[in-house]
Amino acid sequence: MYDIIIVGGSLAGSLTALSLNKKNPFLKICIIDSEPANTPIMDNRATALSPSSIKLLTELEIWERELKPYSAPIRHIHIGMTSSNIDLTFTEARSPLGYNVQNTILKSALKIQMSTNNSTTVKNRSVVKDILIQNSYGEVVLENNTTFKGRLIIGADGRNSKIRSLLSTTETIPYKQTALTGTVSHSAPHNNQAFEFFLPQGPLAFIPLPNLNTSTLVWSLKNNLLPSKKAEIEKILCNLARPYLGEIIFTSTIERYPLTTFVAKQIAGHRWVLVGDAANAIHPVAGQGLNLAIRDITHLAQHVYKQQCLGLDIGSQTHLIDYATSRQKDRYSLIGITHLAATQMTSPSKLISHFIRRGLKWGNNKKGITNYLIHVAQFGI
Repeated sequence: MYDIIIVGGSLAGSLTALSLNKKNPFLKICIIDSEPANTPIMDNRATALSPSSIKLLTELEIWERELKPYSAPIRHIHIGMTSSNIDLTFTEARSPLGYNVQNTILKSALKIQMSTNNSTTVKNRSVVKDILIQNSYGEVVLENNTTFKGRLIIGADGRNSKIRSLLSTTETIPYKQTALTGTVSHSAPHNNQAFEFFLPQGPLAFIPLPNLNTSTLVWSLKNNLLPSKKAEIEKILCNLARPYLGEIIFTSTIERYPLTTFVAKQIAGHRWVLVGDAANAIHPVAGQGLNLAIRDITHLAQHVYKQQCLGLDIGSQTHLIDYATSRQKDRYSLIGITHLAATQMTSPSKLISHFIRRGLKWGNNKKGITNYLIHVAQFGI
């Protein structure tokens, strides 16, 4: 019998195991992962980590040596309705707004940290078939009919979560958009600035990397406007961003991801809870998906630790529903904000565009408004 079984061993699963173990080194944890143990890390994306995420990574003793030297501080964020008119600027004088790190580096650091975690057992090449919830434990049934029992089962198995499909239902918003992601080089230095352009084709973001002439690109394009050739995409990007970044060339393959926002109607119940993309997936327009997941994981670890300290059942429905309720405001607010940004700020309507532009210009002159938005992005609601 395990204390906790985590289904999914990628970013959310690894961070959950490490966070729980940091709070209580004596927890007996098992990670069930469908991937082979030595699967190569193939991910050209990057993650903009907020201060609250960096706080957890620092506590896990990963940030200072393994991640910070290979991350780029984000000191300014420029937001505009067109590439020729920057309407809103976020700047944090005291410290960076966040740090951008490539996913290959982040995943490699977590993999190394997990290899030294003796309290966690990892079962690779293990595909979940069913979940059986009993009064005093939950049981994970694999496709080969092997079973594992635990007092708490955590679903961290991503967007196509098997655990979510077995234990909850999902509300889905299809965007009819595809995200183009990759690494680009540019002739002008970024000077640790991130750019977000809300274009009629869809939101376009450049996020700085440690090399001053290299950035991560995320462009959420409407499917009917999706260019097919790399040279065509580079030409469009140069025309849009030349005033800020100069000539642009892809230095990685261009990856494409269909975009859908969804939220599990129930993220916790008796003996089970969902975290990360298993619980909800948001539009990448604000780059906050992993930061939201890390805030969920941080709060869950605190709830479990408190329950243990009181000598109570870590898998009880009362305790887990209490955790889920405490996360509702942050989750639904961020989902709503990113949905509005992805749909309304790229609206072809001249009237909507006019009012959004006026609002951005008004907000840019209100220090209290920009400070509040910075705080929400950094620490949640």
